Amino acid sequence: MTALRMASVVTVVCAALVSGWSVTSSFLNGVVQVGGSPWFEWLVVIPTIIGLPVALGAAVSVPFLWGRRRLTRAGDVVIALGQVLTITLAALAVFALNLPGATGWELLLLGPAFVVGQLIVAVGLARGILARRAPPVERPES
Repeated sequence: MTALRMASVVTVVCAALVSGWSVTSSFLNGVVQVGGSPWFEWLVVIPTIIGLPVALGAAVSVPFLWGRRRLTRAGDVVIALGQVLTITLAALAVFALNLPGATGWELLLLGPAFVVGQLIVAVGLARGILARRAPPVERPES
């Protein structure tokens, strides 16, 4: 379970870098710049190359954790669903390359697919952190 959480921290940080580039580039230029800047590789390409395989590893671990009933907290379930969604959306973007008329521009969907799934993972991580910091609930004695 700790491995899933740590992998999720890595993937969320990578997705934050990708989305930071996209939002900043879109705000400054009116469009998301794909290249033309030395920062593009550091803020988009490298985090995607790191984040997607880590997300794949996390998504592969989900059925094993589910089968062993290790996904007990609501935050952990949200993290697991976000990782699976990330890989599903990325697989659809790669599958689109095999469609007739594919041009290669379909790979641009990897970034948004990565960010959308990791937003859900970030919600799960935040929920888990907040749940651990909440004071214990006092239960009346029966």
